[in-house]
Amino acid sequence: MMRDEFMEDKLLEVFWAIKRNSQDYFPEESIWTLQNFLNGYAGKYHEEGLVSQLSKLHQGFLIWLNQFFELKPSSHGAYDIVYSYSKGPVDAFHRYYFLFESFLAAKENDPAAYAVRIPVSNLQRRDFCALLRSLRKRPAMWVGEESFERVCNYLSGRERCMKDLGLEKTDGEEVFDSFKRWIETERLNSGAPRPCYKLIRFQTFSDGSALEYFFELLDQYANLIGRPNLFLEGD
Repeated sequence: MMRDEFMEDKLLEVFWAIKRNSQDYFPEESIWTLQNFLNGYAGKYHEEGLVSQLSKLHQGFLIWLNQFFELKPSSHGAYDIVYSYSKGPVDAFHRYYFLFESFLAAKENDPAAYAVRIPVSNLQRRDFCALLRSLRKRPAMWVGEESFERVCNYLSGRERCMKDLGLEKTDGEEVFDSFKRWIETERLNSGAPRPCYKLIRFQTFSDGSALEYFFELLDQYANLIGRPNLFLEGD
């Protein structure tokens, strides 16, 4: 899909929009929700050949954080550092933006002023079912730990990016949408309507068991539609 040579930096725009009203993007404020939602959004954004200034700014922010808190450079990322100086995930969410704005002021940056050049060739779009198989095999590689909530936030970020960019869905993404409708209207339909992720979590005892159940349900749906190995490694 061809794009204009220059276009708005949508990822950076979403980053600041979340600060203004996070409930437009996810239901609960948490630094980990922010991290995984943005990672999912950024992953799809970059698959489309789009370049954001946010990645560059985050690199500078990490350097600034180490200096600000007098830390030696290590493998800890910006989210981990901010959380370690916060009272909890919600406080860390707000502190992250406060510190990020302090960093921008110190560096005299104006993020809204950047124009972004868009490469339009050699795009490497990830197969969505392959992504789900990878999340199943190594969730910690994608979202930091084996966590249903984090996986959901990652996938929600990716879905929001597709919506914001007006992208057409692939076969795998259409299947996943059908899976969510199946969960909501047939498989776990009970009580007043709730989103797929809420229904799955409600049926389980812990975040970890919810992740396992999520993939079990995906396999059930794959069998139902006659594609039994769709979400299994080696398909």
